[in-house]
Amino acid sequence: MQLFQQQQKSGFSLVEMMVAVSLFMIVMVISVGGLMTLVYSGAATESSLSVSTNLSLALDSMSRNIRTGYSYYCAASLPDSGALPSTTADCSSGGAAFVFTNSRTGDRTGFRYNSTAKSIEQKLNSGSWVRITSSEITVQALSFYVTGSSAADTLQPTARILVNALSTQGNEIAPFYVQTLVTSRLLDV
Repeated sequence: MQLFQQQQKSGFSLVEMMVAVSLFMIVMVISVGGLMTLVYSGAATESSLSVSTNLSLALDSMSRNIRTGYSYYCAASLPDSGALPSTTADCSSGGAAFVFTNSRTGDRTGFRYNSTAKSIEQKLNSGSWVRITSSEITVQALSFYVTGSSAADTLQPTARILVNALSTQGNEIAPFYVQTLVTSRLLDV
């Protein structure tokens, strides 16, 4: 009889089992919710990083070429076709288009903001405009501020570039504001 009583006391009751399973399920639901938040947050961060990298690459490429160039020209806009202007012009109040001569190749290179495609475009000589920003980026504004473009002044040519863009990748929209200042390495004589 004593042996039979010990066997009855060693098991779990149905109520104890249901409480244990319920607690386990609550802990698992909270854990999975936290894990899903981490996965979503990681994807959003990766998206922002991708867009930031693409925008930085475009701006670095522009800056590197402008820095070694000369004959800066800045304007409010540039036409879709035809040759790029060969003259120089400052725009201390800002412009959406910029042209310079590449010192290595001698090509006239232009950059502009395309308000229809919401992108930054590049053009060589009389060629076509080519988009240089990813489709994941919506460029809201691009401004060039140029001073010292004329050889007649005593200023070293400088170009300040401001970009306002949005990430359109994923569910969230993240704004990006990037600015750089480029000074020509060539003496303005």
